[in-house]
Amino acid sequence: MKEKIRNTKGLSLCMVCLLAVTLVTMMACSDPLAVENPNSLLEEDLEDPTAAGAVANGAQATLSRAIGFMYGPYTTATDEGTWIGSRDAWNQLNKGAMGDPNNEFVDAAWPFTTEARFMADFAIDKLVALNASGELDDLEHLANAYLYAAIIRVTVADMFDDFVISDRTDSQPAIGEDNMFQLYEQAIDFLTAGLAVTNDDETRARLTTMRARAKNARAIWDMVNPRGAQPPANAFVDAGRDDAVAALGMVSADWRYQLTYNGGFGDNNNYAFQVNGRLELGLVADPTLQVRPEFHVPLLDPVDGVPDPRVLATIAEFRDVAGNGAQDFSPFTVVTEREMQVIIAESDIARGNAADARTVMDALRARDGLSPVPAGREGELLQHERRAHLFLMGRRLADMYRFGVKSPDWLPNFEAAQSPGSFFAITRSEIESNPFVDFTTR
Repeated sequence: MKEKIRNTKGLSLCMVCLLAVTLVTMMACSDPLAVENPNSLLEEDLEDPTAAGAVANGAQATLSRAIGFMYGPYTTATDEGTWIGSRDAWNQLNKGAMGDPNNEFVDAAWPFTTEARFMADFAIDKLVALNASGELDDLEHLANAYLYAAIIRVTVADMFDDFVISDRTDSQPAIGEDNMFQLYEQAIDFLTAGLAVTNDDETRARLTTMRARAKNARAIWDMVNPRGAQPPANAFVDAGRDDAVAALGMVSADWRYQLTYNGGFGDNNNYAFQVNGRLELGLVADPTLQVRPEFHVPLLDPVDGVPDPRVLATIAEFRDVAGNGAQDFSPFTVVTEREMQVIIAESDIARGNAADARTVMDALRARDGLSPVPAGREGELLQHERRAHLFLMGRRLADMYRFGVKSPDWLPNFEAAQSPGSFFAITRSEIESNPFVDFTTR
């Protein structure tokens, strides 16, 4: 025991001596905190032309993360997904509660969504400046930045009733529900700018297909706004056709543009994880659903009466049925060759060319062994083909509103059922930090 005491005293003495030496050394320095971190990155470092690729890649990374967070709430609010777990905020979304700024999962997604919008615009500003000074060696970085800025704008316009475009801590007022269509138009302008600078065939295909999708979504927005309006008698739109036709000359059958995820980047959180890992959410047409299987509702083809093979293929990829170890990293499909075909078919119906629409849909259906479209049922089948080919791609809610479809889970006193055209509200995170935005619920 005495030996232990003596050792402790010796250690204390050594510590005192060390502190004394340290204090003397610090006093000899003019600024003891003036230490440079070689790993720190300042905004001015991004002015370096060699950082152009990193700037564009950063915009892509924030976009992918935002998508991963937004599609959980969005899909749960539609008839594509359902709540099978224990968290009440998911249950609220499942029942059609769209207007609550306090919903924790929409609120959790908001910062990533606004970050993705900012980072894409930031990338454009930096790369445009480098290009103007002749220092941008690869214009594809700028083309991609335009693409990412367009994708996030279309996603926001598809999912929110209102939005705020601020500059970091410089708060701005909301753009207003009546002005949300402007995000589609900005996206179209960005995609056009990207097409003007790219020389890469794959990038050109992505920009062109995305522009067709943006034009189509812009026209659909008119069908479901203002919020609370009744579905139109004729809800088919003729928009995006020219770009869709042009895109078909650039891509092969079943071409897809996807955002992919991996362990280095992080999982597809609040979407794949909630379905495949936590089992909080389910996909209603999922034949592998084991938790509360009573929620499994097969999505049947309206002609052949069989579970739709296109939907089953999407679910199998999302759920990683093949066992590739990617259950938390399910990809998100942005746009496809098949969507271009569906845009053209809808354009034919809107123009009164039912036979032409039937030809397009028959060719698509034949790829998966499905029967042709019966004459006179073109409009009904177009609705189904959109649902099948765009499953889990973030298009469903607007289609439900414009075609007068209600989820069986929606309650009549919640916004989705009571006020068609209702999307997510600006959330609590923005309201509490932005003096221009009021805290309101619907």
